[in-house]
Amino acid sequence: MKQIIILIICVFIGQFSFAQSDSVYLSNNAKIIGHVQIITPFGDQYIRESYTFFKYRYWINKVDTASLATLGQEDSKKNKKIYYRYGNCDSIVNEVRNSSQYWNNISEIENIARMEIGFGNIVFKKYLDVNSKELRNFSEQCSPNYNVEISTFQKEYLEEIQRIKLSKLARYEQLVLNSKSIEVRFISEFLESFDVCETDYKSLELIIIESPESFVRVIDKLSDSEFYNFTINLDSFPINSRILEMKTSLKNVKVGSSRKAQIIRKIKQKKV
Repeated sequence: MKQIIILIICVFIGQFSFAQSDSVYLSNNAKIIGHVQIITPFGDQYIRESYTFFKYRYWINKVDTASLATLGQEDSKKNKKIYYRYGNCDSIVNEVRNSSQYWNNISEIENIARMEIGFGNIVFKKYLDVNSKELRNFSEQCSPNYNVEISTFQKEYLEEIQRIKLSKLARYEQLVLNSKSIEVRFISEFLESFDVCETDYKSLELIIIESPESFVRVIDKLSDSEFYNFTINLDSFPINSRILEMKTSLKNVKVGSSRKAQIIRKIKQKKV
């Protein structure tokens, strides 16, 4: 929520300052973790945007206002800031503002995707990587224009998340309709895209309860790395999951398996 509020403020400030001032002042404290400030004069006050620069990315931390008379007074003698004057749409200023807007936007989108379709969703990550490349030239556009463009892409990202979510729901509904005849191939394909989200957990629950023997045969054919990646997601089933039924179903499987016991131990409800 804090990031969203900062983003809204940043968008407003970008549009507001661009309309009010032709020039801004920028200070750059270049250390391992850099700190950058953009100062926009407004009457006898200034608007200060404070950013952190780390691993080639800018992140906005704070937006505040103060009197021009106090500019620089808070700096210690050992860490005196030097302010350089730039045009409000200078490429250096654009780089800072647009990079921050981009990475905050990507972070929010990934958080939504994590909740709706899973943390490591491969389909969405590929979509995000391909489509976001058009937004990574931060220096060319003034901040207000860039904000319009990134809002358009954000809408497209949310639509793609919804599309994937609905496809997962459709798969679950197909499982419900065919719960008594779940094919091995279906289980195998499901495990390839299984992720930490409510719909996938419901699908996995149904597979284990209704077709435990086929499930065990499939997991025994996974590579060690594939099996490990699968099991690390088994301790976060939703609270209303049928944990006991899943474990009982697997225990009743007569097929010899080196991995069945590991699955039984791993299946747990997520901690509240």
